[in-house]
Amino acid sequence: MENLLQLKINLEGIKPNIWRTVLVSNTSTVYELHHIIQIAFGWENYHAYSFSKNDSIYGNPILLDDETVINDKEIFLHELFEKRGTKINYEYDFGDGWIHSIALEDILPNDSKVKHPVCLEGERACPPEDCGGTFGYSNLVNVMKNSKHPEHKEFVKWLGKPFDSESIDLVEVNKELKTIKNYIKAYEQED
Repeated sequence: MENLLQLKINLEGIKPNIWRTVLVSNTSTVYELHHIIQIAFGWENYHAYSFSKNDSIYGNPILLDDETVINDKEIFLHELFEKRGTKINYEYDFGDGWIHSIALEDILPNDSKVKHPVCLEGERACPPEDCGGTFGYSNLVNVMKNSKHPEHKEFVKWLGKPFDSESIDLVEVNKELKTIKNYIKAYEQED
């Protein structure tokens, strides 16, 4: 039976917290959740990733070059999130090491009026790709707050615009989530 899962996704190691709450079908695959997280946070989806729960790793066994990795295209969310409070981890970009904790907040009956996946709420902007993990991100935020900092112009040039660590555009996030099937198809054609 299809239900909706309310998942709270928190990017670890950064204060104040960067987080999103999403509503997703329990019949979605773990692979689809990866793409939902990419959109909800604003990542650009060009680094390796994996999910973990207990001693199991989920992802693409070929890309991760590890035959013990469970193929995330074959595992449905209801298999990992059995009850409220269940937690799993998601790591994106093994170089920068972005760890996300994902907690199941609620299981709701499927309602045809509720379009999903959807990002219900969240706080703060996602760190830019390749900014150097939590240390590099902290430095970036400090530099961007001080327009007289010697690295300020260099960072603005690198990013293409000033970076506002407090901004999040849920309207834009949800607009992109409405096209999740096309997003995944385009991603797979690039591989």
